[in-house]
Amino acid sequence: MAAVERRTAEWWEHRKASDPYKAIALLAVAAVLLLFFRPIFELLLAFYAAAVLAVAWNPVVERLPITRGAAALLIGALMLAAIAAFIVFVSGPLAEQVRGLSATLPELLQYVAQRFERQTRALGLDLGNLSPEQWAGSVVVPVAAGVARTTLIVLLIVLGSVFFLVRPNDQLLVPALRLFQERERAVVREVLHDLARRLRRFVTALAISITLVSTAGSALYLILGVPFPLALGIIMGLGELVPFLGPPIAVIPGVLVALMESPATALAVLLGWAGIQLVQSYIVWPLIVSETARLHPAAVLFGIVRPTGRVVDRAAATPARRDHLRSVGRADRQDRGGENRADDTEMVGGAAFFPTPPPHPHPAQTIPGSRSGWGWG
Repeated sequence: MAAVERRTAEWWEHRKASDPYKAIALLAVAAVLLLFFRPIFELLLAFYAAAVLAVAWNPVVERLPITRGAAALLIGALMLAAIAAFIVFVSGPLAEQVRGLSATLPELLQYVAQRFERQTRALGLDLGNLSPEQWAGSVVVPVAAGVARTTLIVLLIVLGSVFFLVRPNDQLLVPALRLFQERERAVVREVLHDLARRLRRFVTALAISITLVSTAGSALYLILGVPFPLALGIIMGLGELVPFLGPPIAVIPGVLVALMESPATALAVLLGWAGIQLVQSYIVWPLIVSETARLHPAAVLFGIVRPTGRVVDRAAATPARRDHLRSVGRADRQDRGGENRADDTEMVGGAAFFPTPPPHPHPAQTIPGSRSGWGWG
């Protein structure tokens, strides 16, 4: 018995020591896919997005009084109908503005090139001359190809989400749970379900944020008389997808177009964008988004204005998960004869986030299909 416990402890220590190397290897594989196999990387990203959509739609599927397959097909049809409605009612005016923006692109690039040439001459640099048509061609052609690729990816995401919805969550979790030991799987399952709920709320909150910023940005451009307000406003809203760097990058096209009108208009766009960001940071996220994501507004606001907000967020957002893990730890100690260990689930967020495995797996926690109690399945 002592030899079995010693071998189990050695195996567990070896596995914990190898975790950083596995993480590094996973990051290296992702980097290689991104650099040299971009289509494969985009395909994997599309399946990941489909899984996120499936998580978001799963509560609706479970509440519908029809079979899971029929519910998944119904939701897939609704998503395709929503995309079609967007194309019919929104993409028309949006496409006109995009075409107008493309038509003015040579003039805009000529204006930017003149300004840039003045600065380079002042610095004593000669970067060569490119005609506006060459500049426009170098931008428009890749954008058109990107639109076609994005359309295919969207269709793939919709079909993938329908596929994931057809299969019950437990079947989707089995391959992931086999990466953990039998002793950990009950806790991991609950944590994954909790993360799914939080992910669904976060996706909803992010959609609210993008919609509000797009609407406010379009209204700002329309009030200031900037051409193509709808297209530029949507670009501003999509910038919210990328934290920190996304919003300032997304306002650059609007500033450049406004600069063609007058420097005062460009300055007004910058000031209006700064106001939108202030409202976004101090009203939308702390109140509307925190209500959707079920976080306290103080935790969200503190996380925005202070780098130490992560500590407050952890303290405010995870008491239910801590209570659950503590109850699991107490039940486990009772199963092991009342043994009280300091490295059980009481230390949430630390090295003992998952309980220490017993020498032998509990029969009740065995997942069908596993070939061994400790293996990777």
